[in-house]
Amino acid sequence: MGAVLVTYQPEDDVIENIARLKSQVQELVVVDNGSSEIFWKRLSESQPQIEFNRVKNPKNLGIATAFNIGARMLLDLGCDFILTFDQDSRLPAGYISAMLEGFTEAQNIFGQVGIFATFWTDENSGMLFPNHFKPESDYVITESTISSGNLIPAATFKKIGFFRDDFFIDAVDTEYHLRASDAGLPLVLSRKIVLPHRLGHQRLGRFLGFKVPLTSHNHVRRYYIARNRVHTYKLFALRHHAWFRLELRMFLGDFLTMIFYEPDRIRKLKYTIKGIVDGIRGQFGTLEESRRTE
Repeated sequence: MGAVLVTYQPEDDVIENIARLKSQVQELVVVDNGSSEIFWKRLSESQPQIEFNRVKNPKNLGIATAFNIGARMLLDLGCDFILTFDQDSRLPAGYISAMLEGFTEAQNIFGQVGIFATFWTDENSGMLFPNHFKPESDYVITESTISSGNLIPAATFKKIGFFRDDFFIDAVDTEYHLRASDAGLPLVLSRKIVLPHRLGHQRLGRFLGFKVPLTSHNHVRRYYIARNRVHTYKLFALRHHAWFRLELRMFLGDFLTMIFYEPDRIRKLKYTIKGIVDGIRGQFGTLEESRRTE
């Protein structure tokens, strides 16, 4: 059993998360995307007893590449299960053992489980996700969730490969989950344990009288959100109708709240349009690489 945790300019509360995670798994790989050494000095001073594998990327290579680096290391170490985390999740006590127990129960129900995950709660808004359906049992097959907190058997990586490096960030999890589903390796969610997670700078607002979660992303993130979402629609919409209808509503709702509620909306609109165009064209890599093709 191993876990990969991806960090990028982390806050000090990640130190406790690293310690708690290492206490629950045999192998831990922390992949850092170009952070300063100040955090790591504080970690070594406050928790000198923690032993883990650390990979320090010279710059931000994106969450997909970071996950892949960690997953490959853990597979080489012989791990039969790999957990993926980013720094915005807060690991509950007993999470790993509950995940393994739940995975076994889900296998007994569904026969095949490609990815196992939980419901999660956003610490900023207090909302429980996913919130678009109410499952009738403790375990339910779904099509996508966040990548943090996922339990992935080594067999899944061996059958469908790794996360898409060229997505960089955003929709990395969605593309992987749908690809696994198409390969007969469904994503199963458990309601038995809930993962605390912070989804950006999310807050609750009101739109046309309804409560809506508002997440203010900068223009760069808006580019990746639009590009990767649109390309994922191209790849999977015809085979996953229910997911596509829900995703399209979410995309449109997110676009409207950006226009009505967020600052710097003109620049964000410009980069969203560019992302949509690049998603249709199949232009990937980092935003800097995309600019060089113009």
